[in-house]
This record gives sequence, C-alpha cells and structure tokens, in this order.
Amino acid sequence: MLRLRFVLATCLAIALLSGFAGSIRAQTGVDVYLRPVDANTSDSITDACFVLQDFSNEGCDENGDGVIKFADVPPGTYTVVQTQSAGGYTDTEPVSITVADGASPQQFVIDLTPAGTGGAVDTVTIFLKPVDITTGDSVTSSCFVLKNFSNIGCDENADGVISYEGVPPGIYGVHQSQPSVGYLKLSDFRINVHADRAEQTFQIDMTPVRDNNGTVDIAVVPYDATTGGGLTGACVQFEGASLEGCDDNGDGKIDFRGVPVGTYQLTETQAPPGYELAEPRFVSVQQNGRIYYVEHFPSNAAPALDHVDVAMVTRDPDNGDLLNGACYVILDASIEGCDENNDGQVDFKAVVPGTYTMHQTKAPSGFNRIDDFDIQISEFDPTQSILVKQAKQQYAPGFRNVSVAVYDIDAGTRVSGPDVCVQLVDFSNVGCDLNSDGQIDFQDVPVGTYAIDVTSLPAGYAIYFPKNEVVVEETNPFSIANALLTLRET
Repeated sequence: MLRLRFVLATCLAIALLSGFAGSIRAQTGVDVYLRPVDANTSDSITDACFVLQDFSNEGCDENGDGVIKFADVPPGTYTVVQTQSAGGYTDTEPVSITVADGASPQQFVIDLTPAGTGGAVDTVTIFLKPVDITTGDSVTSSCFVLKNFSNIGCDENADGVISYEGVPPGIYGVHQSQPSVGYLKLSDFRINVHADRAEQTFQIDMTPVRDNNGTVDIAVVPYDATTGGGLTGACVQFEGASLEGCDDNGDGKIDFRGVPVGTYQLTETQAPPGYELAEPRFVSVQQNGRIYYVEHFPSNAAPALDHVDVAMVTRDPDNGDLLNGACYVILDASIEGCDENNDGQVDFKAVVPGTYTMHQTKAPSGFNRIDDFDIQISEFDPTQSILVKQAKQQYAPGFRNVSVAVYDIDAGTRVSGPDVCVQLVDFSNVGCDLNSDGQIDFQDVPVGTYAIDVTSLPAGYAIYFPKNEVVVEETNPFSIANALLTLRET
C-alpha cells in the first residue's frame, strides 16, 4: 500500500501552515527531494532508488541522509518509478507527483510497505489512551466500548491504555461507559481504524472538572492558517451535544446555544469552499462565550508535531520593552508558569498544539492584569514565541501586532540574536531580536500589506527570497499577524 504526501522544505511548511506570510518568487527549476519512509513507523529508508520518468537518471540515497535529490526539475507532473528495492520492503507501484511552480526545494514522502504484510491487514489491535488534557498524565479509571463491536474495556492493569484485539478496519463510534473521577464525561466520538497498521493507538483527551456544570453559549470560527483570514460556508458539530451548525449568513461564525458543559469531539461536516475538511479534535466546553477556532491548511501539509515549546514574551504597550515578572496559564493545556529569571518571557515545555485561551495570573510590577485572549500554537514550529502586549486588550479594531520569525531555510531552525534587524516599510523604525528568540515583534500595526526590509543579518547569512512581506488582515481572529523571513547560509 502506497501513500504519497507532498511537503515543502521544513521551514517553508512552517511558513505556510503556521500563518507566516512570506512572498515567494517563481523559479525556473526546482530541487526535488524524494524521502522514502516505512509506512508503519515513518522511519527513513536509505537503500531504495528511483527515477523521475522521462526526466532523470537513477537517483539513490548516496550519503544515507534519508532523501534523494533531483536538481533543477522544471514544474510539471512526473511519474516516480522505483528502480532498486529496499531490503525488507515491497516495491511501490509507479506514482505521479506534481512539482509546483514556485518554492524550492520541494519534498515528496513515499511510504514503503514492509514485505510480508501485503499492504493491508484484516484485523487490528486498538489501544485507547486517555490522558489529562492539562498535564498529559495517564487517566486510568475510564472504561469504553467500541459501539457495535466490543464489550466494555477498562484499564485493568493501570498501564494507561485499554486494548481491543481483532478489530476489522473501519470507522467506529466510541462510548465512555464509566466516567473517570474528577474528569468531565466524554460524549460519544468516532475513530478511524486503518488497514495499513496492525497496532494503532488513539489518544483521548480528558478535561478536569470545574465548578460550572450547566450549559454555555459558544461559537466556532473557521480560518485560513496561512493568512489568518476568516472563512465562510463551513458546517460543524459538537458530537453528542449538538445538531449540525452552519455559517448560514456568511459571517464566518457558527453559533451554538445551550451546550451542556463537557468534553466533545468537534467535527467539521462541511468545509469552506476550496478547503479540505478540518481534522476532528477534542475540545473542552466549560466557558460561556468561548470561541473555538478551526484551522484549515493546504492539502500539501507537512507532518505535524505532537508537542512544541512555547514562550510568552511580555512587552510594554508604549515602547515595546520587555517586562519582567509575569505569570500565565494556558487554559486546558498547562499549569501556571512564571518569569522566574526575569528575562521577560515565560516558558512552557511540551505543549500540545492547538488553539487555547491565555490567562495572565500575575502582571509585571506597576501594571494591571490583562484580559484573557486566544492564541494559536502551531504544530509545525518546535520552538515558538508569542507576543503579549501588557494592555487590557491585545489589539484595537483595524490593528494587529506583528511577529517576524527568522529561519535558516537549510537547517529549519530559527536564526536569533541582536544583529538580526528588520523594518516594516512605511510603518516602523528598525526592530532587532534583542531577546534572541528568533523573532522580531511590532505592536499596533494598522491593517495593510507591508514590505519587510532587512537592515542587518548575522555574518554568513543572506536573504533567501528577494521579496518578503507581511499581510495584516482585519479578518485575522488572533492578535498577531505572523510573517516568515527565510535566510540561507552564504
């Protein structure tokens, strides 16, 4: 069984999928990388060889780095043919790839099936893994049923998983038959058991109980993760709690009233025109008036990260200086974190990506605490910084804050330091990465499009794309408009 996924180079995928808006100039030839991986584990395979039919000679992974390079490939559609088998794996059938006109390099991931598996399995062993959504710790007191298949299954040995053997591939409803003490009961949700792996694990996020046990009014806002702009025409459902709700009036917002407090699987049943359906996810419904943002990515999405590190960077609303001593909680994702070393930022490790409400528990000296606000934690950037303006509200209508993240396009890592300096043309003075987080922040930027002028770079670096800009949109549901500045080593 072959599954082919198309991804841009690491930092370009971050640019597209985390909301970074960098302008990319078309190129005459593209460097194409094929990355063969194990279909079950995603481990790299280094002994296969391929050709791009009617274009290239045979290409092999000569240095064992897990990729095969074909240089200066003109944009177009090509057939990839395997010319040398990989030990222990079945050869793939020829498959078509489309090389886009634009960003270079471009990478295509090719899944190879282990020999002897036949590409598919008749039955699967399923593991359900309940975890505390705020800590990631195992929750061992729940019991579940795979509807129309299994009896009640419980974590009898307290190892953190509940197993079901001999499950045929397909879509199953899951019912929580025994609640966990101290956690909200889950409504029924669905899992998709695939035929390509003999063992599959499904994580179930459990939300600790709070004081509110009634009903709340909430809303869902779909948006484009590449621009931050809102999207219209979607329909969603909180499974087990609501009927389908749709954006009937085209305002980009879907309202739900009287939803019982609980944990639900938020499922998109109709995507905005031109977009793929968003992935279902668990959400905690406890706060009246909360908005749940549903992000939409291009179909050529890069592999996502399960956990990322996040730093909350607190700045003076008047002059942008770093402020020390703040404390925050990422609601439903973290315990309290504080600026214990007075460097102006609060670090959170191994956060599950998603959209959360940020709550400031302690303000810097001389300031009042700010209102709660929503943040988006990307699943494609392993280390992220989020600007916090120490003001009651993060932005006024017609304005947003701007963060320019700086990346090494080859290494896929941030480039940091006080000698990284840029300017938003026709708006700002020069800003530099004085706190060395690989990011330069600008506050209260009017809605519009701004060229990014690079005034200083570390020795050994040059701009990768000649033209770079940031688009600040009023439809952006968050306080921050993100931009990506890519560099190359000289």
